[in-house]
Amino acid sequence: IERLYSHVDKISEENGDKAVTVIGWSLGGIIAHVMAHESPKIRSVITLGSPFGISEHPDASPKILVNTIQMLNEKKYTLEAPGMIERMLTPAEGVPTTSIYSKTDGIAGWQACLNPEALLSENIEVEDASHVGFVFNPKVLAIIADRLAQPERKWKRYKSPEHQPPENPKFKLTEENTFLKKIPLASRKRPTFRSNSGRRHPGEQPN
Repeated sequence: IERLYSHVDKISEENGDKAVTVIGWSLGGIIAHVMAHESPKIRSVITLGSPFGISEHPDASPKILVNTIQMLNEKKYTLEAPGMIERMLTPAEGVPTTSIYSKTDGIAGWQACLNPEALLSENIEVEDASHVGFVFNPKVLAIIADRLAQPERKWKRYKSPEHQPPENPKFKLTEENTFLKKIPLASRKRPTFRSNSGRRHPGEQPN
């Protein structure tokens, strides 16, 4: 955790001392919440399936998992540390905080993933995300992109798009049901790519 503070400082310095958005998944989101209270370089926090309210909802996550994390962490970062519960639950002052959660999480109970109501906090539900799947879910990634695109100091709560794109058809592409069956295998060539130097890349077909 101590290294993360240095890492945030380094990223900020490499980008003209700009503030940094920290995205935390699961336990990483809990750490991001705590860091935002202590680092002036953090612009905003986005958490994915992070049960930072576990103290208020002790049954939200498997106890064996919570106890294991407690054992692995330094004492100053455990739930028993003075003020830790408050720091976990309270969004840092002046730092926009977004919690993305799902009732189908399977690991972190959604009740423990909710930010308390505050001027710069929000909770966004994704209906079909799993705990492991948050980082692969296109809906989650779209929300993250929307949050990152906001101008600094002009934060607004997320609004779902009025028109959601339709789901892809339940159709499996095969050699037999596409136009590819009309093209002999021997005639299909991999696309060619040529660099400015004129050298061919490995596997590249000559023109």
